[in-house]
Amino acid sequence: MGAARRGIGAANLQVEAALRATPFVPDALMQALSEQRGYLGAIQESGHRALVDLIADMPPERRAALADELAEGRRR
Repeated sequence: MGAARRGIGAANLQVEAALRATPFVPDALMQALSEQRGYLGAIQESGHRALVDLIADMPPERRAALADELAEGRRR
């Protein structure tokens, strides 16, 4: 996950550089944003894996309660 965080930092710098560039090159900004999305996706995937690991250890009743909480949140 550390590599992904460093990558997102580098991608953020690329976005900043693309925004400041004169002349502005839209394709350069799109490329920088694409790299940023890739790193954000990797960070999100890592978080999802950790979440699944936690949920896998829950008893069925707790998983059902979690599902109920999610459903309640959607109804608000």
